Amino acid sequence: GLEVDMFFLDTQRQLFREVGVTVAINRAELIALSADKWQLGEQLADAGLPRIPASIPENWEQALLELGKPPLLLKPRNGNGSRGIARIYDERDFDYWRAKSGRNWMLQRIVGDDSNEFTVGVFGFGFAVCARRFVRGFWPLKLGSLVSAMTLSLVTRKRPSPRSTRPSRGKHGELNL
Repeated sequence: GLEVDMFFLDTQRQLFREVGVTVAINRAELIALSADKWQLGEQLADAGLPRIPASIPENWEQALLELGKPPLLLKPRNGNGSRGIARIYDERDFDYWRAKSGRNWMLQRIVGDDSNEFTVGVFGFGFAVCARRFVRGFWPLKLGSLVSAMTLSLVTRKRPSPRSTRPSRGKHGELNL
């Protein structure tokens, strides 16, 4: 579902349990972590996984040192739908958008170009086993709407697991996928 749906379902777990409805969503800790793009990126890096180069620099010189030449993207740490993203070309842009964004921002290197947008997803079963990883290409409209999408690649990846890869039930009856 959409990010906003996931956060709603997460906050309503107890209600769903009380009425006997099983909701198949990630653990609350993972949902909370995914709400902050910076923290999620840090966790990916700590786990040795790739991430888009990012920084929360103190000044423009540090931004250039850590991320390379502009343009760069200043984006909210929390949010979705490409809202609040500003393209940063120089120190003046950086100072303006950093001040305007308060404390909820991070800077990222631009990956790709304006004509393509990509997302990566993993369908996981838990216990460090995933069924498919997919990369989708999007061709967005200027207002953030999606024109079309296609699956660019599917990769099967399984890691050895000491436990069963079958979904299990948590202590409150939720499915652990």
